[in-house]
Amino acid sequence: MQGFFNGATTPVPVLYEVQMPINGDKATSRASNSASSTLLPSGFGVHGQFTHTWSKEYVDGQFVGQLEGVSPNTASLGVLYEAGPISANVNWDYDGSSVAQTFTEIEGLSAYQKSFSWVTAQVSYEFFKA
Repeated sequence: MQGFFNGATTPVPVLYEVQMPINGDKATSRASNSASSTLLPSGFGVHGQFTHTWSKEYVDGQFVGQLEGVSPNTASLGVLYEAGPISANVNWDYDGSSVAQTFTEIEGLSAYQKSFSWVTAQVSYEFFKA
C-alpha cells in the first residue's frame, strides 16, 4: 500500500495491519436530555433539543474509554409551520465528536470522529382529509 503525506507528490510505502473488531466485556451509557417546543396560534413554531451522554467501555476487564460511535453531545434546533393542510419545517442537527475506534495502530491512541452538523427541510400538503 502507498500513500501521500504532507503534500508530497511521490507515493511512500505505508505499513498497515488489518485487525478484526472486538466486542467489549461490558459498556454503560447514561444520558440527560432537554427539549422544548412551542407552536403559536399563527401556525409558526420552534423546537430545540440537547442531549449529553456519558458512556464507558470495558475490554478484558479494563476500562478503555467512552463507547465507540456514541457522541457525548447532540443537539437539534428547528423552525416549523403547521396550519390547515400545510406543514413545513427546517432543522439544524449537530452530532459532537466521538471515539470512532478505541484501538488503533498506535497503542494507547484512539481514533476520533470530528463533530458534524446538517440541515434538513420538509414541506407537505394534505390533499385528502382522512
